[in-house]
Amino acid sequence: MEPFSAGRTLLDVNTSNDVATQATAAALSFAEAYDLHADSVFRFALVRMRNWHDAQDVVAMTFLQAFGDKARPEVGARPWLLGVASNVMRNFSRSARRYRDVIDRIPHYELPPGDADVEARLDAQNAVSGVLSSTPGLSLRDCEVLILCGALGYSYQEASEALGIPVGTIRSRFSRAKQKVRDAHPTFA
Repeated sequence: MEPFSAGRTLLDVNTSNDVATQATAAALSFAEAYDLHADSVFRFALVRMRNWHDAQDVVAMTFLQAFGDKARPEVGARPWLLGVASNVMRNFSRSARRYRDVIDRIPHYELPPGDADVEARLDAQNAVSGVLSSTPGLSLRDCEVLILCGALGYSYQEASEALGIPVGTIRSRFSRAKQKVRDAHPTFA
């Protein structure tokens, strides 16, 4: 569901006096409450958070918290949900601040100039990622085996143990993945 119905703007306020919009929090199911009040919660969150994606996250967390294990109060659903959203945004902002503080405490490390080993590994990683993402029909399972056996040099037995599947399956997936890469990228043959 999109946060806004067609033709509505951020400043539109639902002032409907329907019995459904005045229902108590305890009387509404999750779906009813979401359909009736998600727009209001979203608008409130968008104004406070100033970021569309963060506001969407706040709406999701608000309804998840509101309709979790706790009993819902016998108060109006909209004011109660906006109160829950306010607490969610406070926690969201506090978590973001803590995250920034932790990141700021991590020492910044610069690679020494001309470190050929690191540069070669980064180049190889980028090349492998590019090949894997541009190979059509390469499943995640085939990709895992190709990385383990082809790129990391694991034996079939080691890959089998790592993925918890029979050695024969590893062999067939590896063969199938190599063929798909050869077909998609003839220069790697």
